[in-house]
Amino acid sequence: MWLEPRRICADVVAFRLDLDELVRQQFVARFLASNNLLPTNIQLNIAEDIFIMGYPLGTYDEVHNLPIIRNGTISSAYPVHFNENPYFLVDANLQEGMSGAPVITKFKYIRPTTDDSNIFSGPSCYLLGIISSTFPVDTAQKPAELNAAYYASIIEDMTT
Repeated sequence: MWLEPRRICADVVAFRLDLDELVRQQFVARFLASNNLLPTNIQLNIAEDIFIMGYPLGTYDEVHNLPIIRNGTISSAYPVHFNENPYFLVDANLQEGMSGAPVITKFKYIRPTTDDSNIFSGPSCYLLGIISSTFPVDTAQKPAELNAAYYASIIEDMTT
């Protein structure tokens, strides 16, 4: 079954998997849970480090079917909807085929929280969004080289 966002117009879809068939074919599946989403008390800033994991056309490990990782930064205020759209911008060198790739935090330091406490982030990673496309710019000049990432909350909208 093909699932699309109900409350917003977004270039993101999800589909249901037959878990019994996956097990029968010996696939390993990991599932997204609410604890994989950024907690509301953690603040992110513009220029925060992120990574994007995906399968760009012709660049991933086709023998082992392994993704590649691209580094990037958050380029627009998070969690503000960019121009009232349900996405934020990321600056990362992405190739065709990365649509649908997860945008993940890359914490390294102590993080401030909204309740004036601090937490050590350690190696924790959180899903921030899903790459949709290169950010469209209506200009004949050099492309902006930014990418639109829909907020991860869109997954809950589609699957609940």
